[in-house]
Order: sequence, then structure tokens, then C-alpha cells
Amino acid sequence: MEATARDTSGTTRSKQLLRDGVVVAAALVLGFGVSALVNTVRDRGGRSQASAGRSSLGAKSGRNAAARYQPPATAADASPRFPSPDNAPAPAAPTPHAAVSTFLDHEVVQDFAGSFGYLAGPDRTTQRTRSEWVANHEHLPPITGYTITGVDGTNARVDLTLRAGLDFVHGLTPANATATFATSFEDGGYRVAYASSVVTPVYLSDAGAPDTARQWVVARQACQHPPELAGGVLGATYLVDGLCRAPGAVTVGGAGMLPDSPAVEPFLAAFGPDVTRWARLVPVSSPVGMSVVTAPVGESWLVIGVLAASPGAGT
Repeated sequence: MEATARDTSGTTRSKQLLRDGVVVAAALVLGFGVSALVNTVRDRGGRSQASAGRSSLGAKSGRNAAARYQPPATAADASPRFPSPDNAPAPAAPTPHAAVSTFLDHEVVQDFAGSFGYLAGPDRTTQRTRSEWVANHEHLPPITGYTITGVDGTNARVDLTLRAGLDFVHGLTPANATATFATSFEDGGYRVAYASSVVTPVYLSDAGAPDTARQWVVARQACQHPPELAGGVLGATYLVDGLCRAPGAVTVGGAGMLPDSPAVEPFLAAFGPDVTRWARLVPVSSPVGMSVVTAPVGESWLVIGVLAASPGAGT
């Protein structure tokens, strides 16, 4: 009986081991299958998400300017892809006037992918692709309108209207500019020779700067917060606090250029070296001696900073 009991126990253990082995093997097989399936889904999903991210990036670059440019579709699913690296030109215009007007028509509506085709061959080579030309417009003044005032040979004279603004990234963009757009003869017609073109900003008359400075000082004297640089004025800001409730009439002088002085470093750091071209300094003799720095933003002047009364001395 004892031997029979041991035999039965051994048989039972063998069956359990066999059953456990089958379960483990099945689990391994199932595990590998699930793992392979997960990896397959992850790979497909990852590629789909990466593709979607790239498409979104391409659509958003250049202020969505590429929206009107339709890239080739894939043969399999006819879905849009990233803009083609192709730099093929649009048909050449019959005259320099037509070349410039067509180019600017695309620029005004922010169809930069379209305006790329009207660039001369050397410019398309420099820009390399439509998408690069679109991306470069993040650093170019936005053109909102234009008038061609004349054509001299292959050059067109143009008055431009720009989207005016002032910030710490782009500096000052004036409301207007004059331009000479050059064209070159290609493929039996004309295209815009962008690199040979010249755009000259048109700034406001200095005559308005002193009155803007005076109104700003008067408001500050009344402890108010008049229009000024977003985030607060630059320079000798401690002088601004002294204006609140300061007695006396406000007396200002004529507008002048920024001095060659260490005192203007905050303005150079904020807006770059071009600030010396467009900023104007208005001296204030009372109620607090100082110099008010103004900028021609849009169609009016704006106070952007304050310097001590004698900035030339390096104070």
C-alpha cells in the first residue's frame, strides 16, 4: 500500500509538471504574439504621428503662407505630402511691370510658395526650395499693399505698405517703404531679381516726436500711465518715478538723433543697431531734466525710453 501511494503521488506530480509546462509554453507563445502586435501598432502609430507632425509643421510655417501651394500626392492614397523640394519656376511674365506686380500680388496675400515661382533663377537657387522661401518670411517685413509708380528699363519703382510694428525680435517695421525691384530676362520673359532689389524704409517726420514726448511727460506728471513701450520704458527708468506730482510746466526741445554714448546700450540690446536710424531723442528741461526716446511706430510716435539729461557725458 505504501508503494502504491508513492507511485500515485509520483504520477500526480508528473501530471502537474506536465500541465504547468503546457501553461508556461502557452503563456510564452501568447506573450510573444501580443508583444509583436503591440510593436507593430506602435511602429505604425509612431510613423503616422511623426508624419502628421511634419505635415502640421509644414502647414504652419511662414504664417500658413504655404496653404495655397498644393504639393504632389502619393500614388497609393492621394494624400498630401510635405511641400516638394522642386524649385521649378512659374511662367515668365511678358514685361518687368507684370513680373513685379504678379510677384507682389502673391506676397500681399501671403502666398509665399506662389511668389517663389516668380523669382529669378539665381534667387531660386539661393533659396533652394519653396519651403525655405516660405520660412524666410518670418524675418521679412509683411507687405500689405503696393503701388508701382514707374518702370525704368528692367527696374520697377514701388511704394510699399507694410504691417507696422515694434518688438524685441524684429525691431521696428515702418508703415511704409519705397522699393526698386529689379527683374531679369529669362525663358522669353521676366522674373524678379530679388537679391538685386532694394527696399528703403520710410519713417515718420521728426516733427511729431516732441509733442508725443510732451504729452507723455504731462501724463506722467499727473501720475497716469500713457501709451509707451509694452513692458515699460528702457534706460534711466528712475527718472520716470520722479515725474509723478512734479511741479512746473513741461518744456521740451526739438527731436534729435541718439547720442554715441554707453547710455544707449539698453536700446541697442533691445532693438539692434538700426535703432540709431529711427529713434529720436527729445530733451525735457522741466519739470524733471531728462531726454525722452521716441520711436515712429505705425502712423504715430511712441515713447520707448528715457535717458539722463546729458547722455553724451556717459551718464
